[in-house]
Amino acid sequence: MRSLVITCLLALSIAFVSVAQKRDLTPEQKAEKIAARLTKKLELSSEQAQKVEEITLETIKERQSLKSISDKAEKKEKASKLKDEKEQEMKEVLTEEQYAQYLELQDEMKEKRAQRRERKNG
Repeated sequence: MRSLVITCLLALSIAFVSVAQKRDLTPEQKAEKIAARLTKKLELSSEQAQKVEEITLETIKERQSLKSISDKAEKKEKASKLKDEKEQEMKEVLTEEQYAQYLELQDEMKEKRAQRRERKNG
């Protein structure tokens, strides 16, 4: 019985550590992870993948700088502008078909985030 409790506690601690590690990714690691996922989903060339990673890294860094803005309206405006700039850059890198798939993926992710928020707040 005691060994079962210890095993359960060990399993839980490993789970907590893995969750904590996912949240502590550097901007570079986040960009690499996102670019890898998009490379797989959109079948990007190596050149496209590199450009997507660069765009993503720049966007992540700029988003982090938005956190210091206290005025909600200003923050929202700058975030919207940043999103538009990223979308334009992505449109230049991707083919029309890839860009359409990219937009679909963005919509799916937005929906998943909304569902998580509902469950969290619900």
